[in-house]
Amino acid sequence: MKKDGVNTRILVTGDYPVLESAFVDEIEATRAQDAFNPLLILVSSKLLGLHLRRLQKNQEVRYENFLLS
Repeated sequence: MKKDGVNTRILVTGDYPVLESAFVDEIEATRAQDAFNPLLILVSSKLLGLHLRRLQKNQEVRYENFLLS
């Protein structure tokens, strides 16, 4: 998310349900500020990327690009 014109990095810790809800909330907040700003989300595995895409779809959050690291 950009705050005051500066890109920010966000670190959230906790159990999977906490992380998943924080993930969806952060994407929604970012999209509320600028719906056309592209997001790059880095994931550690293809399986995690698939899971997060499905989570977004189930939460009716717009699809983002995921990059495996």
